[in-house]
Amino acid sequence: MIDVVRALQKHVQTRHFTLPVQQEFAAFWQQHTMVIQHLTDRTERLGSMLQTEQFDTVVCHGDVHAAHSMLDADGNLFLVDWDTPRIAPRERDLLFIIGSTIERRVTPHEERHFFQGYGATRIHWRAMTYYRYERVLEERYAGGQRVFCNPVSSVAVQEADAQFTMRLFQSGDLVQSALAADKRGDDNQWRPRA
Repeated sequence: MIDVVRALQKHVQTRHFTLPVQQEFAAFWQQHTMVIQHLTDRTERLGSMLQTEQFDTVVCHGDVHAAHSMLDADGNLFLVDWDTPRIAPRERDLLFIIGSTIERRVTPHEERHFFQGYGATRIHWRAMTYYRYERVLEERYAGGQRVFCNPVSSVAVQEADAQFTMRLFQSGDLVQSALAADKRGDDNQWRPRA
């Protein structure tokens, strides 16, 4: 992911775009170059650090946010859209629960309910931070790819993708959440969660 984000960053910096949506998105991208560079570099450093540690791994959905959760008439919970499952540390999915702003903000009350069912666990905050940064880069790359590099995307689709990706940088959204997790993560690697 790091290499493709860097390649897309270079693409945005060296190309001249003619469509207004591409020009606006490129200007926004340029305006946030320092933050994007920090996110990319920090993700790479955290990934290197985490490779030296041992984790219990579990089956992770990979995209287990509120829009992929459904309740039936009897109150049974179903997770849908299993197109990115993986074996990974539990933090890969818990990033969608703990302080998440993905799709919608998860409240502290909802977090407590989740952990009542999930059970007490220890959270590796450096891993949580890594996965938050990784999610930002995935969303950033996907949005940029669709806006700048997909010749079959309609202008309406490009505009929606650009708006979605730019919202990630708003106050209280995913970028700020990742940066906040990073500040919190270095002072204590493991923390219990119940």
